[in-house]
Amino acid sequence: IGISGGMQPFDVSVTGLPEGLTWSVDGNEILIHGCPSATGISVFNANVENTASCQNTNGSFSISVVSDPECPLSGLDVLSVSETGIPDASTGLPDESVQKIAVDDEGNRYLVGYVNNGQRNYDVRLIKYSPDGSMMWDKHYDTGSQDLGYAVNVSPDGQRVYVGGTTMRVTSNQLWWDAMLLELDTASGCSVGEQFYTAGTATSSVYYDIASDTGAVYAVGEQQVNEDKPGDLPSGGLVSVFSQQASGPAGTCPDRISISGSSSGELALQWTTVREGGAPTVAYSVQVPDAYDCPACDILVSGASGINGWVDVLDPDSQSLQPFLSSPAISIQDMTVPGSNRIIIGGSSIDNEMKVLAFERDGTPAWSQTGLGNGRLRALASDEYG
Repeated sequence: IGISGGMQPFDVSVTGLPEGLTWSVDGNEILIHGCPSATGISVFNANVENTASCQNTNGSFSISVVSDPECPLSGLDVLSVSETGIPDASTGLPDESVQKIAVDDEGNRYLVGYVNNGQRNYDVRLIKYSPDGSMMWDKHYDTGSQDLGYAVNVSPDGQRVYVGGTTMRVTSNQLWWDAMLLELDTASGCSVGEQFYTAGTATSSVYYDIASDTGAVYAVGEQQVNEDKPGDLPSGGLVSVFSQQASGPAGTCPDRISISGSSSGELALQWTTVREGGAPTVAYSVQVPDAYDCPACDILVSGASGINGWVDVLDPDSQSLQPFLSSPAISIQDMTVPGSNRIIIGGSSIDNEMKVLAFERDGTPAWSQTGLGNGRLRALASDEYG
């Protein structure tokens, strides 16, 4: 919470915080920290009063608390969440952000995002927690440019964690972003390779989601054409397929790791396809059969073209996307496939009504929930029964 006006040091009083939270003042910021003792979802109204100014000022704010009694992730100091997207260099980003979470078969949690390294230069950040909430390692990955992490996935054998995102490229007269895939050792967080996808200058790209099976890694996102490159569609849904073969532990490494910025390591790009449409098109989610115990099922990719959602089948033989089902007037932001039963998609309509729809494996509608209020539904998860 920022303070402005008056003279420092500020004489601030904060009241109304829930039990377990405390406050302190650092320069012109009020810091709220701690582990709320309340369980479930609670909203508290707190008040701030600054009495050191020539004119007294005060204000109030709301704190939404979602916790359990043990507050297992209280060691995580990432406080803000931003929208995903190819960033506009002129708008700025929050200093820290968590974008996605992955959980391996042993219950370890991997949180990916990005962090300001102190020089308005962003590094990809990946934190690993044990099942009991203890931090195991906290790593930053830096190409020397702006690096943002948006996706995370653990390999089926548990040896590798894959991180997707984007990195900024700059020449004398061009600026663009290349999609980035990092391959890391789950035991240490050390890098064992990196892959970068570029469609050339004036074309930016980013990976939003990753899935993997025993033979390949699938990364999906967006390829965006800058306005000064005529003749191309504004954006397309990007799908990249990499070969995958883990080869054991990677040893030790510092907490801040330099990334070369060029492709290397165990992964190798096999092929890429771009889903085009009459409107800006983005691929937001990918699901592989191994993840939901249905070996005969298809690899599914979902996303949005303008205000309309789509789910395609990824065909490795033809190296292409084949239309499977559509969801008119719903921008699909995420997809989950519980067991071999159903495909569940979620997103928002053009008037920001949040919706969740379920389909049978053959594409037949199963059920829908449309009375979820207004907002942007960005993520889905389900149990094995759907």
